[in-house]
Amino acid sequence: TVLMSGFVLTAGYQPWCMALAQSGHPGAQTLFMTTALVTNVLFNVALIPRWGENGAAVATSLSCLMSVFYIKWLLRRRVGLNI
Repeated sequence: TVLMSGFVLTAGYQPWCMALAQSGHPGAQTLFMTTALVTNVLFNVALIPRWGENGAAVATSLSCLMSVFYIKWLLRRRVGLNI
């Protein structure tokens, strides 16, 4: 349920994840994807040893939520789009 909560909370922003590449900013898209990946790995490294499978679910949910902030910031800064 923890993992599903993260996906449900961020579902409305998923269509925007490719907007940077589609608007002519592939470098910003790469930055977004790399930042999201690194965030996920860091949260997993921090939480899995302590909480096991639940730590992985929490880490993935947190990284999904952080991705919302990353995409909002990059879209506003690079494209001028405030979502």
